[in-house]
Amino acid sequence: MARVSRRASFSERLRDRTSLTGIFQKFPHHQATEILAMSDLDFAVLDTEHAPFDPSQVDACMLAGMACDFPLLVRIARTDADAVLSALDMGATGVFVPHVDTPAKAANAARFARYTGGTRGFSPSTRAGGYGSRGLKPYMDAADRNVLVIAQIEDASALGWLPAIAATPGIDALFIGRADLAASFGCDWNDPKLDEATARIAQSAADAGIACGAYLADPAQAARYRSMGISFLLAGSDQGALRQDANRLAAAMAPDEE
Repeated sequence: MARVSRRASFSERLRDRTSLTGIFQKFPHHQATEILAMSDLDFAVLDTEHAPFDPSQVDACMLAGMACDFPLLVRIARTDADAVLSALDMGATGVFVPHVDTPAKAANAARFARYTGGTRGFSPSTRAGGYGSRGLKPYMDAADRNVLVIAQIEDASALGWLPAIAATPGIDALFIGRADLAASFGCDWNDPKLDEATARIAQSAADAGIACGAYLADPAQAARYRSMGISFLLAGSDQGALRQDANRLAAAMAPDEE
């Protein structure tokens, strides 16, 4: 039986609310992408918002992801049309759009990412366009069908707009930014209001028939998050995984104390 491409099926699986596990890639190097692609993770998100990626590094990681048949999304640093266009033209499966706190911001993000009904600039000479090897209409149709636009809900001001943001045409999923939400509330990780907001966001996504994701700092919480209808989880970052494994190695190799 022919193996189904992870990249080709990923958008459909996320929209179908299949349980998926990814990771934030913060090391701006294609070898990090290759290593993550060798794992059992379903996808990675290049974190250009909080890590020092330049365009050439994003481009190299995208090439590695394509070569390894590994879905890559980009958390963009700016929420303008150019940032969305650049990520998608390089071959990103989709974009995480930070601080979407109004329906207008959600509508803009969806419009920037699509050709038909949107304002995405067209060039067939990009990696996404097969360097001119694809027909104009087939490429545009496939791009519009497969792209993922994920709105990050990470501001207290967004909570009053949740139903409208989730129902915005072209928004494929909500992503709960618990760290920024906590900062916005002025509370810590264990404050009940943060859990209440998490549940509200997940319910708004479910009511709109779209997927919901969240960052997961503690793997032991995965079952609880999934029970709320949160289908895709970001299990930390490559930086965190390296630090944790280094600490495990150090502890395992430490000499016994007399």
